[in-house]
Parts: sequence; structure tokens; C-alpha cells
Amino acid sequence: RFVDALLDQNPEMAEALTKNVCARLPIGLVEDMEGLSGLLDLNKREIITMALNDFLDKARDTLTEFKAWPDDVEGGL
Repeated sequence: RFVDALLDQNPEMAEALTKNVCARLPIGLVEDMEGLSGLLDLNKREIITMALNDFLDKARDTLTEFKAWPDDVEGGL
């Protein structure tokens, strides 16, 4: 919650360091996320950040394993 408090206190810095990404998600997925986030004391930003980091790691590993990186992006972003 510390990061959220800092971003709320300084909107200009929040704009420089973060981007608001909105998406409509299936209701069942959101209900599960909200239920588990309460048990783990995580907010939505923390959960989404964790999920995106996990996706990016797996996507990079897959592209590397299959040597599927475009020539101008070889090795990752």
C-alpha cells in the first residue's frame, strides 16, 4: 500500500512512472481475484503487476526456446 500512497500524493510523478491500463475482465476471474487478494492482503495493482511479470517471463522464455525473436529484437526487450 506504500506505493499506492506515494502515487496518490504526487500525481505528476505517478504519471511519469506509471500508466493506467484498463481492461474488462470476465466476472468469474475478477471474483476469484478479489477473494484471493483479500486472503493475501494484496491490492489489484499488485496482483496485475505479478501476473504481467509472470506472463512476460514465460513469453520471453518461449521466444528464446524456439528462437522466435524477430531479428531486430533478438534476446528480448
